[in-house]
Amino acid sequence: MPLLMGDLNKEYIIFKIKGNEKVINHLKSLGFVENAKIEILQKTSGGLIVKLYESRLAFDQSLASKILVKEA
Repeated sequence: MPLLMGDLNKEYIIFKIKGNEKVINHLKSLGFVENAKIEILQKTSGGLIVKLYESRLAFDQSLASKILVKEA
């Protein structure tokens, strides 16, 4: 399921990144790689705030829809 559809304060595992090569490389450079654990901390009108490793990151709905996750 796309990360955008996930629940707050629940841990997920990234299993695929969709998009063109530029998008995939950008997300991977931020640490969004397969098997990484990610948690949705907050949903905003424009996107999500997530915890990835020990960092908090915010991004828009477009990018959030490209990150596919499964329950941890």
